[in-house]
Amino acid sequence: MPLPQRDAKRCVAYRRVSTVDQADSGYGLAAQREAIAVFVKHQGLELAGSFEDPGISGTVPLEERPGLSQALVCAVAKGAGALVVAQDRLARDTLVALLIERSFADAGVKLLYTDSSNGESDADRFTRTVLHAAAEQAKRDVVANRA
Repeated sequence: MPLPQRDAKRCVAYRRVSTVDQADSGYGLAAQREAIAVFVKHQGLELAGSFEDPGISGTVPLEERPGLSQALVCAVAKGAGALVVAQDRLARDTLVALLIERSFADAGVKLLYTDSSNGESDADRFTRTVLHAAAEQAKRDVVANRA
């Protein structure tokens, strides 16, 4: 059976928190769900699926994230043109974030961030990379403050 054509207005949502405690915090799963819903509505998108990885570190690669892996499969199967996620919820490691973006791009699925530039100019790509690096540094700060 052939795969459906990519529809730029169809999307899949993804949410992630590192710890179960974060699931109910200020930017936990519920807050991410709301931010994604507002973004989807504002952009005129159609949500084709929603996935999450509660309790999974942002340093874990795509292959070890069941929710994100399912999101990729769903996006391809349903012809979604985008994955919607809050910027620092995708990954807390710059390389991991860029590899995830590449995996989705290779499947024809663009990542859309609820709180960032989603353009394709060199400046937009640079900004997203800097934001990934900032998320990685924030993760280091959290770990250092726990010690």
